[in-house]
Amino acid sequence: MLTPIQPESWVPSDGIILEPNAETVVRSNFNTVVVAGPGAGKTELLAQRACFLLQTNACKAPKRILAISFKKDAATNLADRVEKRCGKVLAQRFDSYTFDAFAKSLLDKFINALPTAFKPSKNYEIIYPNRDLMQESIHELTLPSAWSAHNIYEIRAQRVLDNLCSRPLPLNDNNTLEQWAIKEIWKKWLSNPTSSRLSFPMISRLSTYLLTQNPLLVRALHMTYSHIFLDEFQDTTYIQYDLLKSAFHKSQAVFTAVGDTKQRIMGWAGALSDVFLTYCNDFCAQRLDLITNHRSAPVLVNIQAALFERLDPNAVPAVAADGWEANDGVCEIHLFESHIQEAEILARQINEWIDIDHIDPRKIVILTKQHVDVYASEIIAQLRAVGQKARIESDMQDLLTEPLSQIILQFFRLATMDRMPKDWQATVELLMELRGCHDENKIGKSIEVENQLAAFIHTLRIELSNVTQENCLPAMVRYILSLVVSFIGEISFKNHFPQYKRGIWFEELLNDTSSALAIEYQAFGNWAQALNSFEGKDTIPIMTIHKSKGLEYEIVIFLGLEDDAFWSFSNQPHEDTCAFFVALSRARQVACFTFCDIRRTRRGNRYQRRDAIGSLYTLLRRAGVAVIDNRQDS
Repeated sequence: MLTPIQPESWVPSDGIILEPNAETVVRSNFNTVVVAGPGAGKTELLAQRACFLLQTNACKAPKRILAISFKKDAATNLADRVEKRCGKVLAQRFDSYTFDAFAKSLLDKFINALPTAFKPSKNYEIIYPNRDLMQESIHELTLPSAWSAHNIYEIRAQRVLDNLCSRPLPLNDNNTLEQWAIKEIWKKWLSNPTSSRLSFPMISRLSTYLLTQNPLLVRALHMTYSHIFLDEFQDTTYIQYDLLKSAFHKSQAVFTAVGDTKQRIMGWAGALSDVFLTYCNDFCAQRLDLITNHRSAPVLVNIQAALFERLDPNAVPAVAADGWEANDGVCEIHLFESHIQEAEILARQINEWIDIDHIDPRKIVILTKQHVDVYASEIIAQLRAVGQKARIESDMQDLLTEPLSQIILQFFRLATMDRMPKDWQATVELLMELRGCHDENKIGKSIEVENQLAAFIHTLRIELSNVTQENCLPAMVRYILSLVVSFIGEISFKNHFPQYKRGIWFEELLNDTSSALAIEYQAFGNWAQALNSFEGKDTIPIMTIHKSKGLEYEIVIFLGLEDDAFWSFSNQPHEDTCAFFVALSRARQVACFTFCDIRRTRRGNRYQRRDAIGSLYTLLRRAGVAVIDNRQDS
């Protein structure tokens, strides 16, 4: 049992110095909303607050802290940071989820408490419905006599898809043909013969309904969690907010919500436009602003400030952290004749950054607003021509944050690479936890576990050595992964990571990891290189702005500051300006935006314009951003 630190004696861990408002938030016992711009240290703020609450026992044992983030990697990073700052023992009382994962955990634990009409099968399938699937499902419905004057083809699939989860359950109102169709789709997918079919918004609606129908479950949550953290709060959807209120409104828990209105870019996904005001009213929260930008160089911070007034009139201008020279930082707009010239010049520049300036490829990012596969295809080819690797991150980002994938990588590295002490230690610690090794027998059990692990790694090494580029099919890798899972113990592993208990997510992850590893091994014929490539080492990441949220890089290159990329700017200028701000604010030292006279799009090569987004160019020009015209250099 660790002795609590007196609150007045507590200091931030690892020598971190907090600005005054951050110190107030960390020690607060009242609900807050922290408006923190890019680089303000939101993750560190929440980690230090968790340390304060756990180390001083302000979160009184056995109470717990619940942290809910918008993105999976953010939830993982926060949990890792808390464990690093306050140790494994105290961190066991810190639960870090995404909204989707939190909703799923509630549904999986209490699925039997749902009314029969809305109870999915326990092995439900998680789906990502699109218009085609919805159209197919609608055409399989039979109109009842009450709607006999209508035709099933009158129902618009896109509207049903958009509004499938817009209303809370149990969907009592069926006054329109569309409302009838939505209720029938719910019935159809819940009662699917092999397994229920649920999207994550459906899971959130089911969990909310579960809580509204079972006050004892709500009371259990109140008794479990004394403090709630909400990260990237500006992107919270109305469905997620309904779940949050159902679970914790009028509880005694202390809330800390962190976000930035200037980075609200998920309106298209249903993010509440006034979530900060709604939250402050519902939870009586006090607003506090953080002003230090610990990420970007002063020149970039000043350019970001030019956008502040447009995006949030109440925002407090940020200041760069200490340690920079006043003129540090570069922001430029590059004009090109075509996407081909763009790719050639940028590839040469990136090659110089990596080979001459020794910038880690993972610290350079290429961003697009949309259609990353089309926008980035030429630059990937040109980078390959100068000896540099780049890849579109897409689903790999989520796959690599999964505990299952991380543990598989640990085993594969131990079997194929020399001197991997961190992987060895992490694997031994996990096995000790899974096998219930307690303090009284820890030393003896540790030796036993290490001997078992060494023997298994020897077996795994033999299996992997039998793989060749010719026989390396996903099924073969999947078989090897099954050996790892068997050694770990599937049941104990799922008990330790309950997100894998229900449905087919565990199997899908094994299949996805098998396929990805097989592709990498076929390319390299060497496990060390295949694993490094799988993780993206020495590879420049390419992604959309939305995927870059919460990440930071030394150098940011944004392809296509053009009307075609920002095609919705005239209808949603605020949200698209937020997207531009997010791209700019990922950079520590260099931000580069490009424009091409001609660019390849999904509709072929097209002439580009910048009239619709002229206001963005005006803002940048007024902020002193240099324009480099490369169009005469080809």
